[in-house]
Amino acid sequence: MMTEIETSFQGTLCRLVFYSPVSFNLLVGMNIVQNTAMETMGVCVKAGRITLAYNPTFFDSLKEDERTFVLIHEMMHVLLHHCTHRMSGDRARAYKENVAMDLAINCMIREEAGIAYPRFKKDVGEKKKGELMCLLPKPLRLTSSSMLSTVSRISFS
Repeated sequence: MMTEIETSFQGTLCRLVFYSPVSFNLLVGMNIVQNTAMETMGVCVKAGRITLAYNPTFFDSLKEDERTFVLIHEMMHVLLHHCTHRMSGDRARAYKENVAMDLAINCMIREEAGIAYPRFKKDVGEKKKGELMCLLPKPLRLTSSSMLSTVSRISFS
């Protein structure tokens, strides 16, 4: 018998058929496990098999359209080989690499009907209720003169 969280996870998985069929097809073949030791969700390769691990409390805290976003986000890590090619033993470097990969992925996923960036439901440390949980780059505000100045410093040799 499935728990309420497992049933909810399966429901979100079924939604992916409409919102991201590629993500759905990847997830169907994966080992999916609950892991209360991790903070959110993640993918890794163990013994040649891709595993998606998720914290059930984190998953339960998300709205349905946020769950869809997070699953698509994790599948993008698989599609872009982030969990197979990046094997840094240096924890500080691994953290920076993960932040860069998350920024790249989150720019590829559009918020639309059925897919929403996850937001904090309450104040957590410096993060305030309603702020984005996911990383997104700040938009560049370049004037034409600052853009020209930046481009003029680039060396093409």
